[in-house]
Amino acid sequence: IWGIKSGAIAVFDPLGKTGEYSRDTKTKDDRNKHDYIFKRRHIESIYNDIKNAVEDIDENPVYYTLNLCRVLYYLKEGIVSSKREGGELSREHLPDKYKKIVEQCLKVYNGAAFVIEISHEDLYEFAYLMLEEINKLKNYFLAGNTLLKKEY
Repeated sequence: IWGIKSGAIAVFDPLGKTGEYSRDTKTKDDRNKHDYIFKRRHIESIYNDIKNAVEDIDENPVYYTLNLCRVLYYLKEGIVSSKREGGELSREHLPDKYKKIVEQCLKVYNGAAFVIEISHEDLYEFAYLMLEEINKLKNYFLAGNTLLKKEY
């Protein structure tokens, strides 16, 4: 939660610490460090939602498929999205085999279908490959490298 309080920026810390700093007293390096910390915590949070996707995707394929898409989209583009948006936007970049998985999950998520006809092997392979790519990007960013294209 971000807001302006009498010339200062109120800062919400996802770990529960709230503070504020004056726009005039913080340097660009301080703001960049804060942005990095916020993004790091956001990445850790969304990663926790999908870290067991390979083991659990059979139990809830719609949830894990669309969440994998939104996490990868965030790591690639730096844009926070819903599961629906992540699924819709990722279809443009996935091989046809995986587009079909995402499309079926989107249909169920949107209420246009009730059944997903995807084999366990295909779900497992999708989750494994998506998580592998997510881990590469997450580790690269958490090592201190600039990765995210857009600020939010």
